Amino acid sequence: ESIDEGTYYYVKALNGFESGNFSDQELTGAVKMRRNVNDGMDMTICCYDYEQMQMHYAIANQTAYIVRGGEAIKLKGDPMPVGRFVAEKEHFQSFAVPIQKDDMVYTFSDGIQDQLSGGKEKRKFSTRQLLSVLMANADKPMATQCQLLEKAILDWRGNTPQVDDITLVGVKV
Repeated sequence: ESIDEGTYYYVKALNGFESGNFSDQELTGAVKMRRNVNDGMDMTICCYDYEQMQMHYAIANQTAYIVRGGEAIKLKGDPMPVGRFVAEKEHFQSFAVPIQKDDMVYTFSDGIQDQLSGGKEKRKFSTRQLLSVLMANADKPMATQCQLLEKAILDWRGNTPQVDDITLVGVKV
């Protein structure tokens, strides 16, 4: 069965992921971005090895944490999106970290922190506030975590409309 050219580039890029050969140029080819587009794609890729209890990952302009035993561990990553700074840096760094049973791994876009509060001040929902909600609820079932986070954001916003996409992925080890 044949695969399209875009799929080929994704497969090629992801096959090189564990070796640290995670190429921005290959992913750029996959999304076929035009040369005049001045934008990129923020993303996190994680690969869980449950036999070795390790997580291999690469981060492009996103934030990720492991919540373990009431502590938030910030994961390293590259502070640039895929496809935007091809000339400046060819490859993204890949990392491996040990994981433990019951760890919660969270990765998220900046959309949650960009939500503005109700009232006159229009302050942003901070990373500190987000981590507080995540850490307070990391031991709860995933559906409950989702409901409590949504409530915290809606309470923060009040009648203020949503200003950005809200993307958060949580994985319980």
